[in-house]
Amino acid sequence: MKVTLSKYLNNAKGAFSFTFDDGCYSDSTRKTVEIFKEVETKTGIKIKATSAQTVGFLHEGNIPMWKEFFEAGYYDLASHSVDHCIGYNDETPEEKRLADAEKSRDRLAEIYGQVPVCFAIPGGGESEGACQLLSKHYIANRVGEGPINYPETINFMRLTSFVGRFAHEDVTPYKNYIDEVIDTEGYGIQINHWITEKESDVHHAQKVHTFYDECFYLAERALKGDLWIASLNDAVKYLYEYKNAKISTQGDAITVSCDLDKSIFNHPLTIVV
Repeated sequence: MKVTLSKYLNNAKGAFSFTFDDGCYSDSTRKTVEIFKEVETKTGIKIKATSAQTVGFLHEGNIPMWKEFFEAGYYDLASHSVDHCIGYNDETPEEKRLADAEKSRDRLAEIYGQVPVCFAIPGGGESEGACQLLSKHYIANRVGEGPINYPETINFMRLTSFVGRFAHEDVTPYKNYIDEVIDTEGYGIQINHWITEKESDVHHAQKVHTFYDECFYLAERALKGDLWIASLNDAVKYLYEYKNAKISTQGDAITVSCDLDKSIFNHPLTIVV
């Protein structure tokens, strides 16, 4: 009997995560959840995204909305710095970067009652030193644009991502990216800020209709067993466990062990027999 661990949940070929930055776009956030709910009603597939929040951008009136969506499982939480101003590169003193990372984590934990374990560097400009510094407070860091991530070689402090663009008039570029994730058995992360139909909203905004079409395409591929649609947190936890877990068999008994901190790394793994 050959027993292995699947590198993605439910033995999917690839994995995909939506991430939304800043946490201050309330109307857009509600619209994304409306779309997620429609997808779930029509297909049975639940999409869970990650909100990478900038502490200084949070509006007090939006906090109940975020708590509701976290509780309902349509979003979970990551950190996106304190005020989006600090440069996470070697030109910024190490102690300043470390203080920002710690304060961001602690303030979000105070607001929401959950400790963010993933970070998203604001504004690009990341360096290897900055990423290693962040590892003192976080288990993963989403950086700027780059290739698809692969579990076998992944560096969890540098998870590269695809940026949703307002300029895309139809869903084709998004479908192509999703197809590439599946075809290469990789892990894709998409960065968005908000979804819109306003011509003035061009900075990392995605058109509502392309986002809608993309969500249904994701669900279609998930129903075929090709794709695991995961939050950034869930995917990272799973991939960490996949890389660190040990599997053994004795007769018909299968044992999986993992030395990682179980208070963080607690996502169920998929065993393939």
